[in-house]
Amino acid sequence: MALTSFSGSGLQRAGQTANAVISDTPTGNYSSGGVTYDYWEFDASSSISVSQAGLADILLVGGGGGSGAGYGGAGGGGAFLESANSYLNAGTLTVTVGAGGAGAISSGTSAGRQGNNGIASRVGTYYAPGGGSGGAYTRSTSTAIYSNIGGNGGSGGGASGYLSGQPSSGGAGVSGLGNDGGDSTNNSNGSGAGGGAGGAGGTGLNASGGAGASNSYTGSAVTYAGGGGGGNTGTGGSGGGGTAGSDGSANTGGGGGGVSSPTNQGRAGGSGKVVIRVARPYTAVEGFASIGNTATGTYTSGAATYAYYEFTASGTLTVNQAGFADVLIVGAGAGSGYNRGGGGGAGGYNDLTSLHLAAGSHTIVVGAGGNGSSGSGNGTTGNHSRLGSNFVEGGGYGAGNSQPGESGANGGGGGSTGSSPASGGSGISGLGNNGGDSGTTTLGSGGGGGAGGAGAVGSSTSGGNGGAGLSSSITGSSVGRAGGGAGSGSAGVATGTDGGGTSGSINGTANTGGGAAGGGQSLDGGNGGSGIVIVRVRTA
Repeated sequence: MALTSFSGSGLQRAGQTANAVISDTPTGNYSSGGVTYDYWEFDASSSISVSQAGLADILLVGGGGGSGAGYGGAGGGGAFLESANSYLNAGTLTVTVGAGGAGAISSGTSAGRQGNNGIASRVGTYYAPGGGSGGAYTRSTSTAIYSNIGGNGGSGGGASGYLSGQPSSGGAGVSGLGNDGGDSTNNSNGSGAGGGAGGAGGTGLNASGGAGASNSYTGSAVTYAGGGGGGNTGTGGSGGGGTAGSDGSANTGGGGGGVSSPTNQGRAGGSGKVVIRVARPYTAVEGFASIGNTATGTYTSGAATYAYYEFTASGTLTVNQAGFADVLIVGAGAGSGYNRGGGGGAGGYNDLTSLHLAAGSHTIVVGAGGNGSSGSGNGTTGNHSRLGSNFVEGGGYGAGNSQPGESGANGGGGGSTGSSPASGGSGISGLGNNGGDSGTTTLGSGGGGGAGGAGAVGSSTSGGNGGAGLSSSITGSSVGRAGGGAGSGSAGVATGTDGGGTSGSINGTANTGGGAAGGGQSLDGGNGGSGIVIVRVRTA
């Protein structure tokens, strides 16, 4: 998505309206506090026609996570994004209602299987991830049952139960959009409950799912995104979380309930929800936002003068007067794999034009880059960046030898192998690109995906190049960011651009979201580049 500038005259031509005009027939309307609202409610994917750009209130709930099989942990609730005064561009906008993650299929008494994450819901550039999957147990004897962690997601999935070893942690939720899943306890039925939008999942035997969160954009309070209940008899969290052994409720984003027998199938998460609300009548816009922070710099382009605010670390944006701004958000790049490892995927890249910022304090999170693997295995995932409720995910890790790359905002590269190729991770459709596969019966690993292109496939001796990033002139000069890290191999040099690392365990460049290059022959992986958030307003 290319960043484009806008001017005050452009806003006047947009119709001098603060609220969006939507030509589709509303689902319903109601009055509250002297204001009449129209709302459009989506239980399945569709589109919405915005005939005049402007503001709307948006609710997005991602699909709930599915639970693990056997003594599996419960699924986490989908992310709960409630975004008031959100700017919608004119045109036909795609509405995606995320499906609930499938419950894991039992493999009998030998081992459990991890559930599946829920699918993200979105409208235009606004996005809410699905809930995290429930963890799966590992069995070595009839009494040696080991726990595994829950999956990360909008809200995290619960860890699986166990009888041996140590407890495992629930998956992590996205800060501000969900909560963590519950940990396991020393009981085969002691799986953790899924996290919910309003609270963390409970720990261990019969744990309750995390509570959901309430929204009234349809005129009545409805609770969404509850976590699934833990194994045996755990109660699902309010907001559609499935009780132990039950699916999450449809169109709530509730997580699937945990299960308590080695032959039990995991339970599915509930599908998500999208609601768009517009107030009547339509009133005039106020223009560009007035920012209280000290500007990083200013520049002139044509007849317009701009100030920009560059955040290279987490902080707070102070908006003295509500209005519009251009915003660039880049997530952190991922770490890369050990020993001819795959390149790390770049962080997500989202350039938002004419974003309306309400007056007040807005939290800025700049994601830290994922770590490279040390001694063996895969790198780690890059962390998300966000401005208020607008966020992007980090890149997927680059894989170690013979392992597949991780999916993420942009996918990590597959690790090199001497037999069948290892696949690269998937990027988020429409927002990122896939990591490259390792070559067939070769020693070259795949490059990490970049915001502007997929990672390349490894060759017979060298890794694939990292995927290209994207460029923005939001600071007055064109800068490339979010490039994928290069893969590695037994010989040769692969390259990364736009902040992505080049062969030889080279780290991604700080504050570009670049993925790390894969570790060379018997070398550790590199670290991904941190993300960045930039806000620009017109001042003259």
